[in-house]
Amino acid sequence: MKKYLLVFFMFLISLSLVSCVETNNSQPDNKITPPKDGDISIVGTWEVTDYKTRQKEVDKHKNVVGKKAYFNNDFASFNNEYINEPNYKTKYTNIKNYLFHQYNISDFLDEDLEGDVVQITSEEKNFYEVIKLKEDKAIIYVEDTFYYLKRISKEVDVDPKEISSGTKSEFAIKGSPSTKLKDSGVFLGLKSLDEKNEFKYRTLWISQYENYFGPMYNIDNLLVPRINGFSSVKVENLLVDGAKKDTIVSSSLNSNSKKGVKVFNGYETVKRNILFVGNNYISTEVIKENEKNGVKRQYYEVIPIDNTSISQGIRLSYIEGDIGKTMFSNEVEKYIRNNPEINRDEVKIDESYFALDRRNGRWRLKGGIDSNVGWRTFDINMLPPKVMVAYDDLYIPWSYIKSRFPDAVDAYTSPNNRMIIILTKDNLYGFNVVNNEIEGEPEISLKLNPNETVVMAEWASGTYVSRWEAKAKSLGTEIK
Repeated sequence: MKKYLLVFFMFLISLSLVSCVETNNSQPDNKITPPKDGDISIVGTWEVTDYKTRQKEVDKHKNVVGKKAYFNNDFASFNNEYINEPNYKTKYTNIKNYLFHQYNISDFLDEDLEGDVVQITSEEKNFYEVIKLKEDKAIIYVEDTFYYLKRISKEVDVDPKEISSGTKSEFAIKGSPSTKLKDSGVFLGLKSLDEKNEFKYRTLWISQYENYFGPMYNIDNLLVPRINGFSSVKVENLLVDGAKKDTIVSSSLNSNSKKGVKVFNGYETVKRNILFVGNNYISTEVIKENEKNGVKRQYYEVIPIDNTSISQGIRLSYIEGDIGKTMFSNEVEKYIRNNPEINRDEVKIDESYFALDRRNGRWRLKGGIDSNVGWRTFDINMLPPKVMVAYDDLYIPWSYIKSRFPDAVDAYTSPNNRMIIILTKDNLYGFNVVNNEIEGEPEISLKLNPNETVVMAEWASGTYVSRWEAKAKSLGTEIK
């Protein structure tokens, strides 16, 4: 019990401490601090003055020029979309480096600027990210487009209800069911091995309107809903130097642009195994095979969706600060102590060797080390970073699910606790949930591919359900 209390206490501390991250050649230096009341660096009224885009269609961007953006403790609004009670998290960093490592953009700024990157969330879901260039100048990046903002006042004199064409954003609520929202839907990303022993990925759309399930769609590759639209994530198999190489490709569907990819050189066969995909990051396993001597090397790597060609995986401390760094180091030392066959002097400790793993209906943090006995993995006893996993509540206990469905291997409940999806080794089932009880027979069922597992679960509530379903219908095939 003391162990769990300590972990919980450290997690609470991580929400309030300032995080200092070491610098290296692949990741920007930054400090993350939660703002105090009235201490939001972007507070006030802003106006969109210009834009810079890579898209061919520019009319929709021209229409944004002249519109207002508002930020304070009560609400945040940009381009007629707003949220109530926003949360602001600020990173102070080198803007040029940040744009390159997060968005794979190297030609936007000619000068090195230090400034605030303000991430805006509501109920643990992303809204927008404001990059502050100077005191009264900022940019917002949406769909391969930068919008330039100028602050015209440090006051907000408008009620969000008065934004005539405004749309209130509806997000999944963390911690308790959002019973006011009757509709919900999920993009479920699945992974399996084909007859060539290569990983294949697809996305299922599953929705529920009040108490009935809507049409189910199957979409090739991973369709990732994001703050700036949708991205497609897939693994491409290339032949380089006579060896097969897997590379992860992320493409924005809004701009039809393909992000740069990382290709490994040399004569090794390289496999990229996607373990998890979220709004911002992809958790992967890299497997290198040398056919001449059979030497194998594998390791974890977390990469940004907007920059899959990053030279080195993101460190845990880059996301979780000093708490993440300390927890990683502690778990490494504990694992070495409990495994005497490992020679401490031959262990390669790399904080970027972490991943997300699915177990008992929850996402879990895992770490790995290179050692004299090969690649070894271990659990990291802390909650997954919120920037990676925004929503992961299982309202019906896993023990109860297993007692009723002994062959269950995974389960997901909707943010409003009206739907549960249960996976066995061979099948997927969808049930209605009433008063926290799983009702009768499944409303939907689907035969899964052999050894198929989930790598993504992105939920929509309220009006977003119909929007996401329209995207699924346009890109996928209905499952009868």
